[in-house]
Amino acid sequence: MSKDLVKNNYIFLPIIIAAIIFILIGSFVGTIWFAFILNVNIPVFNGSVFNLHGIFQLESGLTLLIMGIGFMIVPRFRNVSIGSITIIKISFLSIILSTFLVIVSTINIYESVINQRIIFISEIFRIFGVLLFVGKIIDTLKIKPKLLRTADYFVGFSSICLLIISVLNLFRLYDNSLTGIEIQLLFPIIMIFGIEYKTLPSFLGFIKPRKNFGILSLLFLIIAFILGITKLFINDNTVLPILFNLFLIFSSIMFSISIYLYNNYENKKYILQSAIDKKERYLYTLHHTRISFYFLYLGLFLGLLFYMFDKKIMFYDLSIHFIAIGFIGITIASYFPMMIAPILGKPIIVKKINKIPLILIIVSLLTRTMGMVYISYFYGNGFSILRSLTSISGFLILMAIIIFIILMYKSIKLK
Repeated sequence: MSKDLVKNNYIFLPIIIAAIIFILIGSFVGTIWFAFILNVNIPVFNGSVFNLHGIFQLESGLTLLIMGIGFMIVPRFRNVSIGSITIIKISFLSIILSTFLVIVSTINIYESVINQRIIFISEIFRIFGVLLFVGKIIDTLKIKPKLLRTADYFVGFSSICLLIISVLNLFRLYDNSLTGIEIQLLFPIIMIFGIEYKTLPSFLGFIKPRKNFGILSLLFLIIAFILGITKLFINDNTVLPILFNLFLIFSSIMFSISIYLYNNYENKKYILQSAIDKKERYLYTLHHTRISFYFLYLGLFLGLLFYMFDKKIMFYDLSIHFIAIGFIGITIASYFPMMIAPILGKPIIVKKINKIPLILIIVSLLTRTMGMVYISYFYGNGFSILRSLTSISGFLILMAIIIFIILMYKSIKLK
């Protein structure tokens, strides 16, 4: 790979570090919040602090991380340099400033009028940062790739979704309904689809994805997004959300078929007999990807149940966390070794021990499921031990993130 292609990769390190810090803080706030919901006796300074959970996790951490991945990977799809890094820096700083202003408005609980102005200014900075990101991505996508043009449509649509969502937030059209949050999660989901469409078949089977199924998946995503946005303007609490989740489920199934996700690859036996590093990297990617899609299916199905039945908080909570942590989080973990290597200019060794964070995430989500079932069906029956044990779900996620970072650092040092 040419020096021009990798010389500016250092710019992505601050973005990734900032994103991880936001996600860690957001996870900690969410951990305390979940324990508080379960009535575990943990001191809480002010309930408004819990609003920072979604801000740190989704609007700042996850958005920054996916934007950083997009800035880095899309030019690499075309084997071109990232060009001027000024746009990337300004976009990054705009999101950081936007987040800082939201934190200020959250802490300042006494001046509501001032807070509204601060939030408005915050959204302006966010839109500006997102606009620079979208412009950079679209400009790069103009360069025709040699292979798999369909991946570009996913990436481009993902970027446009982020911009539209940011504009809607400016006019406070976004709500905390399950559909509203799922719409926020569409940006990383669609971006992941675009990256996986381009890379996974070659990682796992050295084959091209099925184009027709990929296009069908994209069409279902577009329909779902239109339905979700329409729901924000129409007071429809059942039909549109159900259709929204159904089309997302159809899209996910079509996409997994397009990339041969659950096929028994012909080269699997050969790879399993190859060098340890190559074998472990293959199994690491395969297991993470398959498990992440199981969580995506479950999350979307639970979203469907939330609107079809009695809108229990159990379905609401688990749907969000299965998608955000189970799908998006695990997918990012699977790509992180490949993403961080060119930034640091050092290879990342993948070993069996690198699956520990994945195990912790699975245990955490299963534990969270126990807690939500307890809240929904047995609340007040005095299961104090179950309540206390369930509250550790968030701490397991924190452990998974910290252990993941440590293992990545050790993997770099070992080489």
